[in-house]
Amino acid sequence: MAGFVLPITFFNKPFEGAAHRIIFPVTESEIADLVLKSTEQADQPLLSGVQEICSITEQETGYELHFVELVCKIWRLLIIRILRGQKVKPVSARNRLQEQRVKQILSFIHTHYSEHISIDDMARFATISRTECFRCFQAFLEKLPVEYLTEYRLSMAAMLLANTDPSLADISLSCGFSSPSYFGKLFREQSGVIPKQYREQTSKISQCSHLSSYINFSSFI
Repeated sequence: MAGFVLPITFFNKPFEGAAHRIIFPVTESEIADLVLKSTEQADQPLLSGVQEICSITEQETGYELHFVELVCKIWRLLIIRILRGQKVKPVSARNRLQEQRVKQILSFIHTHYSEHISIDDMARFATISRTECFRCFQAFLEKLPVEYLTEYRLSMAAMLLANTDPSLADISLSCGFSSPSYFGKLFREQSGVIPKQYREQTSKISQCSHLSSYINFSSFI
């Protein structure tokens, strides 16, 4: 039987020069945005990694190590994707400006999704016109602002259904829907099941919703 001893410095080697080899390829890339879609086969590994990292719980043995393992996996796949130059778009001055506007509007949505907000509210927050608001979303997310807002609300509702105990009516209200019936209708259209069934199926295991049609891995969000 052979034995071996690993010095503590053994675990430092992978991280030597990490900023140059691991961080910079992403933060210093020329890619303005990278949108992952569930309908694209090439996006599945990254999306699966994100879903997996959201499904682990602190009760799991070695939770911290599992989390770090998945973060490293996701980052590695992200670097590969970027270096392959997939979905790279030329970045003009106008694209940069629209990028910043999208950032502002998404920040506004993520903060106020539980409230009644309109396209006018989004445009006003970014100090742009309604037309430019639509144009920015189409350019970077390929959807309407209201579509994104609805999907974000449904994703937040799904997480609450899977991990908390409030009533469906309370969740509906807290996520910005005008009524439980309207919430249920939209939820079923997106997921194929009503909120009650979704709650029963997830049984507080998953913290990630399959409702989102994309995940945006962009430094500007």
